[in-house]
Amino acid sequence: MKHFTLKTLSNFKSLLIFFLETTLEYIIHGIIISCCISSFYNINALENDMRDSALEHFYS
Repeated sequence: MKHFTLKTLSNFKSLLIFFLETTLEYIIHGIIISCCISSFYNINALENDMRDSALEHFYS
């Protein structure tokens, strides 16, 4: 009975560690992807601002 309890506890511990590792991995990937998306939108907005100011300069 004692051996079974220790084995179950060990399995639970390894399962918990696996769950925490995968959760952390998904969180890190989510942060990286969101940073890439936000920087893409910031670059796109900067290009639009530059284009608008160039058009204003050209047409004024």
